[in-house]
Amino acid sequence: MEVQKPKIVFYKKRQLGEKLNAAIDFMKQNWRILFRMMVYIILPLSLLQGLSLSKSITAIIAGDLLYGETTSPGEGLITLIGAIGSLYLAAMVYTLMRRYNEHEERLEGVTFTEILPQVNKGVGRLLLFGLTFVLAIFVFALVWGVLFTAVGLSSGGSLLLLLLFIGLLIVLVVPFQLTQAILLFERNLSISQAWSQTFRLGYATWGGTFMLGLIAGILIVVCALVVALPLIVFTTVQGLFSLSSTVSSGTSAAYGLVQYLLSVVVSFFSCVASIFFYVVMAYQYAHARETMDHVTLESDIDQFDDLGSLNE
Repeated sequence: MEVQKPKIVFYKKRQLGEKLNAAIDFMKQNWRILFRMMVYIILPLSLLQGLSLSKSITAIIAGDLLYGETTSPGEGLITLIGAIGSLYLAAMVYTLMRRYNEHEERLEGVTFTEILPQVNKGVGRLLLFGLTFVLAIFVFALVWGVLFTAVGLSSGGSLLLLLLFIGLLIVLVVPFQLTQAILLFERNLSISQAWSQTFRLGYATWGGTFMLGLIAGILIVVCALVVALPLIVFTTVQGLFSLSSTVSSGTSAAYGLVQYLLSVVVSFFSCVASIFFYVVMAYQYAHARETMDHVTLESDIDQFDDLGSLNE
């Protein structure tokens, strides 16, 4: 009989290493349900994205990008599907984490049909906030564009403005790594309240958020490169054979099928690796809430008041 590990406390102050350990423990405890939901929700998108990626690789091998074409036919679709996949992945992970936190049985017995409506609602909230975020970025870029024009692109001041722009952009963007967790763990918040909460919690824990994002980003890139290595090798070999005019149509079709399957693997398992980012940011959000709002203390007081009312 497998001994069940202690449930991971969500709202808790943690050091950097403790947040990483909590994220890893959550993934180890629930990897079966996480992977199963990935297959249901993300794999269909990966099948489409793999097709687009395969078309892009074929265009590169054929030389379309080298001779007159500036973009491959699948680039736009790859970006679109990637954005949709990111929204669904975040909504899926945080829906499961909420369920894990709120139920004593954790994720036992969770079904796809049970969580799908919640995932779709989460995607809607993320999409709505994303529209306001894009608008804010547009306004921000427009203001700085006006400043660059006023200073003059060839002047020494433009270099200073550029450095200031990059630094300010980093400072502003880092707190938004918590936004998805805020939107999906605090679903009662309006979009404007989510903006306020993002800056309040994000700047209170800016250093930890930056470091966790950097660590998770490096791990994701390394995992993505490892997963992509077979596709890179296969594409290189395919490109060498394509130089020969003796390649038969049957062989070409076989190459295309293998290339597509490897593209799907790259797309799907890159998303699997990205789960770590969302989980670790959830525990960073929980740390920020506990640090700023003392969530567990308020919960204990509420439980004490409820007990007192029962005894009256």
